[in-house]
Amino acid sequence: MADKDHDSLDDIINGVNPNEEMVLDITGKQVKSDQRIKTGDELIPKTSFKPIADPENIFGLHVDDVHYLEDNMRFVYEDLMRIFVASKTPITLWGPPGSGKTRSIEAMGELTDENGVPYQVITVQPSTQDATVMHGMMTITEDPTKGTKIMERSIPEIAQQTWNYFNDKDGLTIMFLDEMTTCIPAQQSAMLGLLTHGKYGNLDIHPYTTFVMAANPPNTVQTVQPLSEAVINRSGHIPWYSSYNHWYDKWKTGFGNASKVPQEKTQEFIWGLIQSDPEYVFRFDPEAREPGEEGWSPDNLIPKEQMESSERVFTEVAGVYETIGRTFKDAPYEIYELYMKEALRAVSGDRWSRNSVKVERVLNSRMSIKESVDAVNKHKISPSMSIEEITGYVGDSLHRKTGKIVSTDKEVELADKFVKEIFASGDFSITKYLAFWTWIATMPQESTIHAVMGQAFDILYTAITEHSGEYPRTHYLPGFLPKDVTEDLKSMLSQAVKK
Repeated sequence: MADKDHDSLDDIINGVNPNEEMVLDITGKQVKSDQRIKTGDELIPKTSFKPIADPENIFGLHVDDVHYLEDNMRFVYEDLMRIFVASKTPITLWGPPGSGKTRSIEAMGELTDENGVPYQVITVQPSTQDATVMHGMMTITEDPTKGTKIMERSIPEIAQQTWNYFNDKDGLTIMFLDEMTTCIPAQQSAMLGLLTHGKYGNLDIHPYTTFVMAANPPNTVQTVQPLSEAVINRSGHIPWYSSYNHWYDKWKTGFGNASKVPQEKTQEFIWGLIQSDPEYVFRFDPEAREPGEEGWSPDNLIPKEQMESSERVFTEVAGVYETIGRTFKDAPYEIYELYMKEALRAVSGDRWSRNSVKVERVLNSRMSIKESVDAVNKHKISPSMSIEEITGYVGDSLHRKTGKIVSTDKEVELADKFVKEIFASGDFSITKYLAFWTWIATMPQESTIHAVMGQAFDILYTAITEHSGEYPRTHYLPGFLPKDVTEDLKSMLSQAVKK
C-alpha cells in the first residue's frame, strides 16, 4: 500500500493522473491517451517553405537593372538564402562576425506558411553543446520477454521540439546551426545524420525541417576550425558579408520595426560617414592589418576547393533550379540568369555555374508553343477578348528568348510546330488553336506576321474544313486579331473556296 501511495504521489508531482491511460506517441514519449497524435496521411505536411521565397520577399524581382544587383550582391545572396530555405536545400552562410547572419535567419520566424502559421526557428550552437544534443544518446533497455538487451538512440530535444511543433500546430521548423567553424571534428560528425536523414527510430523530422548553417571563414577570426568535407558537401554555400547599401536601407527603417527607426539627423550622419570612405565600410583592408596577416574579400570567403560533385549535389541542383525558375519566371532574363548562375555556384562551384549559363541559353533558344498555351490557360484568354486585353496580359513576351526578340526564322520555325501540334494525331486542340492566334496577335513586327501567313491559313483552313462543328464558326478567327490579318485570311479563304 505504501508503495502504491508513493507511486501515486510521484505521478501527481509529474502531472500524471494514475487513472488516465497513457500511450506512446511516435517519438516514444508517454502522452495522455486522448491527446491527438498525427498518423498516416496526417504526417504529410499540408504546407511548405515556399512562402519564404514569395515574390514580395525577393529583392531582385523589384529591380529592373541587373547591373545594380551585380554591384550590390548582398541583396542577391539574401534572396538566394531565402530560395534555398524555400526549396529545403541546406545552405551555409560564410561571413565575418557581425555581418548579420544570425539576425537574418532568426527574422524568418516572423514569416508564415500558406496557412498563416509562423515558421519555428530553432537556433543551436553545436560547439557549445554535447554531441548527444544533435544525434541523441545511446541507451540500453532489456526485453523481459526474451531476456535480451536492446541498444537504442534517444530522441534529442531539438528533434522532439520540431515534431511537437508540427504535431500540435502543423508548423514547420527552420533549424539554424550557428558558429559551425567553432565545432571540433566530433561535433561536426554528430551533425551528419541530422543533415542527411533526420531519423530517430520511428521519428523522421526531415519533412518538417529545413537547414541553415553559419560559418566564419579563415582570416576573419583568430580561432576557426575547418569544416570537414562531409559537412561542406551536404549544403550549398554563399558568401555573407555586410554591404553598406543593404545594411543602411534596412537600418534606417528599423529593420521593419517602426519603434527602432533612427532619428532623421542620425540617418544623415551615418550616411555621410559611410560616404566619407565607402571603400572601407564593412571590409578589412589587407594593407591595414598587421604584417604577415592575410586579409579577406567577398571572393575568398567560401572554401571552394572542398566542394565536390556528387549524386547528392546534382539532386540539390535540380531542386534549386526549379525554385529559381518558379520564382523568376516573370523577371527579365538577365536577372533570372544572374540568380540561376549564383545559385548553381552555391551548390556546385564555379565550374558548373559557368556550364549552367551555356546549357540554359541553349535550352532557352529552343522554340516551343508551351509559353503560348500557358498564357491562354493562365489568363483564360477567349476569342471575344480585345487586342488591348491580350497585349495587357502577355505583351510581347511570347516572342522573346533570353530577353531578346527572336528572329523571323525562329518565328517561322515555331509556326510550323503549331501546324503539327494543333492537329496532332488527327485531333483538334482548341487550346493550342487559340494559343496560336494569341501568338500571332502579339507579334511585335509586321514583317514577321507576313512571313507566317501561310501557316496561319493552313491552320484556319484545316480547322474549318476538317473539324467543322467542333468550334463555333464565329470563333475560328478571334476578335482580338488585327483587322488587316483577319481581312487577309478571309480573302485567302475565299479564293481557296472558289478553287
